[in-house]
Amino acid sequence: MRKSKVAQLASVFGGVAVAVSSVVASTAMAESYGPKVYGRLDVAIENADVDNGTTSDDTWSIESKSSRLGVKGEEELMHGLSAIYQYEIQIQPEEQDVGSTQTSDFLKARNQFVGLKGDFGKLRIGRMDTPLKKAQGKVDVFADHIGELDGVFNKEGDNRLGDTINYTTPTFADAVTAQLALIQGEGDDFDGDGNPEDGLGDGVSANVIYEQGNLFFAAAVDQDVKGDVKGKDAWRIAGQVKLDAIKLGALYQVAEDNTVNPNERSGFILSAAYDLNGTVFLAQYGDTEQENASGTTIDERSEFSLGIHKNYSKSTTLYAEVSDYSQGLSGSEVDTFTFSTGIRKKF
Repeated sequence: MRKSKVAQLASVFGGVAVAVSSVVASTAMAESYGPKVYGRLDVAIENADVDNGTTSDDTWSIESKSSRLGVKGEEELMHGLSAIYQYEIQIQPEEQDVGSTQTSDFLKARNQFVGLKGDFGKLRIGRMDTPLKKAQGKVDVFADHIGELDGVFNKEGDNRLGDTINYTTPTFADAVTAQLALIQGEGDDFDGDGNPEDGLGDGVSANVIYEQGNLFFAAAVDQDVKGDVKGKDAWRIAGQVKLDAIKLGALYQVAEDNTVNPNERSGFILSAAYDLNGTVFLAQYGDTEQENASGTTIDERSEFSLGIHKNYSKSTTLYAEVSDYSQGLSGSEVDTFTFSTGIRKKF
């Protein structure tokens, strides 16, 4: 079984190795591009009203929305072959506990990799978004903000994992790309059989994306992928179309636990964005249901969100958003209404 799996993986990367060696055979002077330092500060004032049917809790807070700082670059090695790298961290510019003795989540790892790029595509090693996560494209119009798809999907499929070998094909027919990620277990139990994983590509994530003009479509699958929670098998399809100033999107996903009696969560999001001369009106609705192995519903979630984003430039945006989130769990229901307003600055 293991020899067969290794043989399959070898055939996947064999073509890459041949392509790289053929490019390296040609000589050229090395040339560098970068490094480029970049970042984004996105901070909001929020009010959340949580009601469980018995009590209500109203809280004000300052929240960072995946603010980040990174460095990336590229170095030409030979004609058509370049070394590429990226090191990005998530920062919390509003964090009060930085520098104190209290626990702080000021720094978190984001995409961090080194690799090669050429006519064969891209081969990267490190920590990256999985192909299934990348398949959402820009369908989630509230990404990183209140109302994003993570709430209704319980972050299932939203994985950025280390110990990853990631291969991305060149673009075919000016529209189609595919991506394959092999995630190493290194002692973790990915498939839920009670045994630690120690092979090459214990978890696999793959996608195929079509993107041309005003159309985007993607399909993706995860097998034995372990993120923040237990191992999962999942698949999703997503699509978005632009009609003049309007963008309409949809995503459907099914995720199942790697357990003897698995729970399965399925659901969708629908999104819309209307750009009126730099003022963008956003709307999104998501709904999921989780069932246990016997088919009984054990968790239901839904969320409806509205927002207005004012783009004063390509790098500066002011926004206001509201989200109405509902979760039914074990016979009870919790409703959360959130208001958020803030500023996003890219550099």
